[in-house]
Amino acid sequence: MTAVIRPATTADLAVAYDVQREASAAAGMEIGNVNGPAGGQVPAKFRHELSDGRFLVADVDGAMAGFGAVFQRAHVAFLATFYVRPDAQLAGLGVGQRLLDRLFDGLGPVRSVVSSHVHRALAVYARNGMLPRWPLYMLNADAACAQGLDDPGVLVVPAGLGDPDLIAWDAEIAGRGARPADHHYWRSEYAAEPLWIERGADRIGYAYIQHLYESPDAPWNPETVMLGPIGVRAASDATAATIAVARAAGALAPRVAVDIPGAHPALPALLDSGFRIHYQATYCSSADDDVFDPRRYIPADTITL
Repeated sequence: MTAVIRPATTADLAVAYDVQREASAAAGMEIGNVNGPAGGQVPAKFRHELSDGRFLVADVDGAMAGFGAVFQRAHVAFLATFYVRPDAQLAGLGVGQRLLDRLFDGLGPVRSVVSSHVHRALAVYARNGMLPRWPLYMLNADAACAQGLDDPGVLVVPAGLGDPDLIAWDAEIAGRGARPADHHYWRSEYAAEPLWIERGADRIGYAYIQHLYESPDAPWNPETVMLGPIGVRAASDATAATIAVARAAGALAPRVAVDIPGAHPALPALLDSGFRIHYQATYCSSADDDVFDPRRYIPADTITL
């Protein structure tokens, strides 16, 4: 048996979701769309990876044994998705390594990923030069917890769709250059609402609130809005900005979710208000310096970061 690596097609997406479910269940993962419906459902992330990233499939004897996708944004190649069937891992065919090599071939120079808690995954990424940098905590809470946060003294105001200033702020703070395709993905798939965060006459940050309950992924995330990305230029503004966005989100749906770096100064305030950690992932990178400052930036998700 040998593995054949090839570009993915639209016809592969439903099978890829089955591979993800199988691999995640075998690893004991119980997060996100792992627990969603089966039967041909396709998460929106796969469509974005297929249209705007490098999405490859590994076939063994004509059947999908694994798949992965990488986004190249400026100097950063980000591994958005990577799964290998458990039986293919055990077969000793090197499917995972061959697939990873092809995914990153010619991309970079910085390579990064958000790894699951699974030790096998962390070991694979470390062996490939992507070392653990910091934890990423996935939080959620009832809307009442978000609305109960103390008034931070800053305002959240609507931004225009495709606002070039907001895209420029994101390019600077998220550290991966202008990425209009990702902004379009958040808006088109998740009805994400672009926002500016202001203190008086000063603009201190930007944000999106993703309306997951209105999106194609609603079966996986019913009654939920998600914060992110949220970026500020000064770490001293990060807590106030995050609280303001969380309070606004709490008025939109019964549940509020956010993926927040462990170093972010808003983490204690969110936990104190009733947000709870339901999963911990790890950001890994080949760079000595972080792609972005985890004190000043909250990712949109673990796919586009």
